[in-house]
Amino acid sequence: MGLSLSSIAFKKTIKKVEAKPLHAEDLPVTPFDQKTLEKFWLLYANDLKKEGKNNLASIFTIQAPELGKEDRVNFRVANEMNKGEMTRELEYFLPYLHKNLNNYKVKIDLELSDSVQTETAITPREKYEHLVKMNPHLETLRSTFDLDF
Repeated sequence: MGLSLSSIAFKKTIKKVEAKPLHAEDLPVTPFDQKTLEKFWLLYANDLKKEGKNNLASIFTIQAPELGKEDRVNFRVANEMNKGEMTRELEYFLPYLHKNLNNYKVKIDLELSDSVQTETAITPREKYEHLVKMNPHLETLRSTFDLDF
C-alpha cells in the first residue's frame, strides 16, 4: 500500500483542523432553568450508582443544586470529605454538564453547610424504622413471622 502526495496533503489538512484549539468565547452558552439542571444532575447521579460509586451518587442526591447568577450552580455539601470527593468528580461532571446543557460557561461552587444533615439511626428501633421506610414489606415479613426487630 503506497502513499500518494494527495493523501499526505489530506492528512496534514486533517491534523490542522483537529489541532485548532477551541476558544471559550466560541462555545455555546444556552440558557437553562432549575428543572433542566436537576434533570441532568440526577441522571449523572444514576450513572454513578450504576458504576458502583454509591457514595458519590448519595452526595449528588442528598440535596438539590441551586441555580445561581451568571451560569453558576451552588451546591452545599455536609462536610470536607464530601467537598473533596465532589471536587475530584467535577473533572468528569463539568464536561458532562457543559455538553448536556449546551452551556460551556457553567461553573459549580461547592460550599459547606451545617443545614445538610443525614439522618443517623442509633437505636435498633430507629434502624428498623429506617429500613421499613426503604422497604415497607419488611414490616409484613416481621409481623407474619412474629419477629422482633
